[in-house]
Amino acid sequence: MKKHTRRLDEIRQFEMLDPARVLQIKQESRNRTCAGCAEIRFIENPFDGRKNLKCAIGKEIGKRCSNYQERTGNE
Repeated sequence: MKKHTRRLDEIRQFEMLDPARVLQIKQESRNRTCAGCAEIRFIENPFDGRKNLKCAIGKEIGKRCSNYQERTGNE
């Protein structure tokens, strides 16, 4: 079986689970990222003017670290 066909079959099997379980799995994956952290900043590149996401602590973007702090509405 081709690799991409096998992946499609896995996706279909995942979606055939109980809808509550599918929602739980999707929410768990969101909780493993650093999205919504107060330390994430948009930094403008001085050479081309593009804005990039950077962690103010210097950690890798995308993986939640032990310094994660939920962003409040004031920031």
